[in-house]
Amino acid sequence: MHVLSLTPSCVPHAQRTTASWPLAFSLLRRELTRQLAETELNIPNKPAIHSRETEDALILNVALPGVTVEGLEITGKEQELTIRAKRTVDVPEGYRALHRERSSLEFQQTLELPASVDASQAAAQLIQGQLTLTLPKKAASKPQRINVTSGPPGATVTP
Repeated sequence: MHVLSLTPSCVPHAQRTTASWPLAFSLLRRELTRQLAETELNIPNKPAIHSRETEDALILNVALPGVTVEGLEITGKEQELTIRAKRTVDVPEGYRALHRERSSLEFQQTLELPASVDASQAAAQLIQGQLTLTLPKKAASKPQRINVTSGPPGATVTP
């Protein structure tokens, strides 16, 4: 497709020159923006997840803007954690969006954890779209100190 064919039909053909390109692209951008605002994009949304490990627990921070406690389900067992989240954006009758940065969302992600956790002792807190999960490690998953003893004086190491 030639760029000059994008020039609006209100400009006479004889006047369609490269000088009318900015107008053509402006109209094209406006039309694409309008169409995207009216359609629901099926782009998979995965929230940002940051995790860290302490001696006693795994701590995860998950960005879930617009998700409420009612739209959140978290399940865990051993070394697996599943997060399900649902965000709904209600559109009033007769409403036409000019610009929309958030849409409805359904999300599920299962994470493999680096240690077995005690899900019955886990804590989850959702504050202003930021989920913080504290997953205590099972005793068997915690590092155990191994005591080292010295041998009797004059002992030699045998392979």
